Amino acid sequence: MDFNKGDIAEVKRDKAAVKLEAEKLKVNLLYFETYNRRENLKFFTIDENTSNVTEGTRDANMDGSPPMIEDTKQVMYNYLEQG
Repeated sequence: MDFNKGDIAEVKRDKAAVKLEAEKLKVNLLYFETYNRRENLKFFTIDENTSNVTEGTRDANMDGSPPMIEDTKQVMYNYLEQG
């Protein structure tokens, strides 16, 4: 089977499009997971402690502000240890 340069370019373009779509889905899933964790904290009426929030080094938020990283797992552990 012979492939010409146009066929190869088309496959590469399709591969890049699929990779980009997969990355978007991954980001959406991560946002959903973070939202879910924060909702769990709210459901159990656990105050979010902003002292363990730090500026991240990744891309900025949609509003241009630097991203914030909070370890909700650590917040939950701290709450359970105190209780």
